[in-house]
This record gives sequence, C-alpha cells and structure tokens, in this order.
Amino acid sequence: MATISFTAGMQSSRCWGRAAAPANGFNLFTYFRALALRKLRRENEAQKLLSDLRAFVERQLKAEIKVDYFAASLPNFPLFEDDLQKCKQIECLFLRGRANQGSGRTAAAAEDYRQVLELDRSHFWAEEALRELDVGWEQDVARA
Repeated sequence: MATISFTAGMQSSRCWGRAAAPANGFNLFTYFRALALRKLRRENEAQKLLSDLRAFVERQLKAEIKVDYFAASLPNFPLFEDDLQKCKQIECLFLRGRANQGSGRTAAAAEDYRQVLELDRSHFWAEEALRELDVGWEQDVARA
C-alpha cells in the first residue's frame, strides 16, 4: 500500500513539474503554471511569474493595437470584430484578474472580472472566475 502511495505521489509530482515548465510569452496558461509552481512548493517563483504577468498586462493595456495585415499568423484574431482595442482590453483585464487572483488580491481580481463582464456579458470564463472567488476554489486545489 505504501508503495502505491509513493508511486502515485511521484507521478503527480512529475505532472505538476510538467505544468510548471517554462513557456514562451504570457497567456492564460501562465496563471496555471503559477498554480503548479505552488503545488511544487516554489512560492517565490509562482509570485514572480504572477507579478511578471501583471506587468505584461499593464503594458498591453497601454499599448495601441496595430494590425499587420501581411502577417502569416494572427493568433486570437477575431475575424469579424469591429473593435480590436476592446477585444484586447477584455483579454488583458481577464489576465490581470487571474494574476491578481493568483496573488491573493481577490477584491482586485473580482473587479477585473466584473469589468470584463461589463464589456462582454457573455464572457464565460470571467463568470466562472467570479464563481471560483465565491467558493474558494483555489483553496480546494491547494489542499489536493
């Protein structure tokens, strides 16, 4: 029985390690990387990653969007979106909410998610994030 528990623990550590592996750029997965780092008891790295995500988002919120129509690939490019600036603002506010939530700034995270919903009432993930804050979802994950 102890061997089975030890083996399961080793497998879960490997999975958390893969989830925490460095990646290029900042996106939604950055938040989950930080949670994985926490699971591995690497709190300083998790906090730095969330802080870097927040700084990235702040820079993006101030930047004006410019579309290069000759680009070979435009990730997250909305085909029929009229207001690209608004689309970028929604994405940035949601990412900032995740960074705030991961850093324990639940009031700031909730405000970011509410702003997302003001701009896009159908933003499923912002609604879910607000529900997570209400039930303490992250605390349940931390105990697992």
